[in-house]
Amino acid sequence: MPGMDGIEATRIICERLPQVKVIMLTLYASHENCTRAISSGASGYVLKDSVDDEIETAVRVVTGGSTYFGAGVTDPLEI
Repeated sequence: MPGMDGIEATRIICERLPQVKVIMLTLYASHENCTRAISSGASGYVLKDSVDDEIETAVRVVTGGSTYFGAGVTDPLEI
């Protein structure tokens, strides 16, 4: 994204619209990036190579009030 990255965009969205739930769709599976995303307000973290069913599951879980971490992503809260 020109001008800012997804982490910064998530922070701004969550500050301005706290009722909105953000699911990061990313290429980066690293623990550091996932931790930064969750710290910025993301409610989910899914890799771009995920299948459609996983993305649908992420949306259902997040809209249900929980946090979702896709396959290949380590929950930063467990480390």
